Amino acid sequence: MRSALDRQGKVWSVEALQALHDEQRGVPDLVCDHLPCGCAVRFVHRYQQNRSNRIEPIDVPAYIGLTSDSEHIAGCRYDAPGRLTAIVADSDPDFIKTLETGKRELRLLVLHNGLRGKGLSGATPMSTGTATGTSGGNTAIDVTQSGKKLSSYLRTTSDLVALRALCESDAFLASELVLRFGTRRIAWKEFFFERERYDDAWELVRAGGSNAFPNCTGGYCTHTPHSGTGRKV
Repeated sequence: MRSALDRQGKVWSVEALQALHDEQRGVPDLVCDHLPCGCAVRFVHRYQQNRSNRIEPIDVPAYIGLTSDSEHIAGCRYDAPGRLTAIVADSDPDFIKTLETGKRELRLLVLHNGLRGKGLSGATPMSTGTATGTSGGNTAIDVTQSGKKLSSYLRTTSDLVALRALCESDAFLASELVLRFGTRRIAWKEFFFERERYDDAWELVRAGGSNAFPNCTGGYCTHTPHSGTGRKV
């Protein structure tokens, strides 16, 4: 959440609340700024955090999040469970599969294959010389369908990244959505990287080699170990 309302209905941005904190002025009681909701929320000021693999502490940006005993109502734009249900309902079942446990599984291998330019099945695309029937018929259809599927997968990934940005941590999505790359299960912290963890993302991609898998940094989905290129999601 980038903004919230106080009890008098005044809008407060994260930046304005941080300014209050820096000036040692009191932060008002806050509620969700999606008016049908109005649940209690809290401001957490910017702070520094020590990390075991860093010499210097990192800056953790300020944010607005739920209090310990509040929840957004169904239909609120910040309602993570509702947003996830809607994303899954609109997604390709080949990309997000519902498991028997009730969890969902995001299959990163099909996204990986699409980003590398392979067929989305993982097979090498058919050359134009092998097409049968009308001129260019079969091949043209294959290329169009693959492009549409890749675009669908990227849109779904973009929606999930936006949803993660609404959460205070990986905890909710980790409890509801399994990230799978072939037979390997990927932790959310290895897939989604906030600005303060860009160095970690680079190290993961650089060390990936032939085992590299897609990850998201700053709105980009990346999979290649050395080029630094990626597709914006």
